[in-house]
Amino acid sequence: MQVTFTRTAERRYRVTVDRELAPPLVMDPGPGYDPYLPHDLLHFIVECHGELRNGIFGQLAAGGDAHTFELADQPRDCRQARRRTRRSSRRNSVSGADIALSEKLAGVALTAWLVHTGRLPMPDNAETALGEIGVTQAEIVGILGRLDESASRWHALAVGESLTLDWPWPERRGGRRTA
Repeated sequence: MQVTFTRTAERRYRVTVDRELAPPLVMDPGPGYDPYLPHDLLHFIVECHGELRNGIFGQLAAGGDAHTFELADQPRDCRQARRRTRRSSRRNSVSGADIALSEKLAGVALTAWLVHTGRLPMPDNAETALGEIGVTQAEIVGILGRLDESASRWHALAVGESLTLDWPWPERRGGRRTA
């Protein structure tokens, strides 16, 4: 599965997902714009780094839509659209076990990265926040380099340019959970 993040305007982006086992998806506009780390790019990075195979992008790899993506080629036939929606909903319900963890990890990783880059002072509750999601300081430090690289690549894009990333695990049918 390939995920493409496209800068569509000065403060907007789109995410497209090309899958082999399911139709392509799009989210336009993407939520949570940041000039360095748009929200969904951050999620992609933390899910890959944290090996969260059942987060937002894992749900997409299982044929779901994470309740936020739409079919890139919306069918004209309403029955076909309803059928795809039912299938996607079933896949969402069995493949998104890591979404809450992905949200928490993205929040902690973003805060750590903002501190790392000098854009934010160290919060008083940093250690507590890490403990609440079961992540060590060393694990967060491990992701900072990846965030630096992605932020640099994203920030260098002009409007209309894209960054395409490969989901590191195979797609799966029917939303089966993976270890």
